[in-house]
Amino acid sequence: MQQLIEWWNNISLREQTMVALLAFIGGLASFYFFAYQPVMQTYQQSQQRLASSYENYRWLQKQLQSIEELRNQNRGVLPALLSLSQLEELVRQQLEERNIEARIEVIDSVNDSDEGALKIEVSGAAVEVMKWLEQLVNSGHQISMINLQNADNWLSGVVSVKT
Repeated sequence: MQQLIEWWNNISLREQTMVALLAFIGGLASFYFFAYQPVMQTYQQSQQRLASSYENYRWLQKQLQSIEELRNQNRGVLPALLSLSQLEELVRQQLEERNIEARIEVIDSVNDSDEGALKIEVSGAAVEVMKWLEQLVNSGHQISMINLQNADNWLSGVVSVKT
C-alpha cells in the first residue's frame, strides 16, 4: 500500500487526473457488466415467465368455465361411437402424450344400465390436464363427473368418461 501511495505522489497532476478518470470509467463498466446487466436479464426473464403464467391462468379460467358448463349439462358435445376398450386406448394415448399420470378403471355399468364408463384418476400439470379435458370433450366424449383439485398449478382428481 505504501508503494502505491508513493507512486501516486510521484506522478504529475495530469497523470493523476487521467488515472482517476480511468478508474472511474472502469468502476462504471464493472458495475454495468457485473451488477446491472445480470439483474436486468433476470428481470426480463421474470417478466416473460410472468406473462406466460398469466396467459396460462387466463386460459385455465376459461377452461374451468367450460368444464363447469359441461358438468352441469352432464354430457360431451359430439356423439362418439367407440367401445369402452377403444375409449380406454384413446384416453391412455392422450394422457401419455401430455405426460399426465393416470389410473384408469373400466366400469361395466353405470346406475344399473348397460352403459359403461371409464373412471380416470389423473394427476398432472394444470395446463396439460385442462388441454386433455378440452381434447376429450371436443372429440365428443361424455364427461359424467369431474372432481379435480388444484395445488400450485397441479391438478389431481377423478374424471368419469363415457362413449
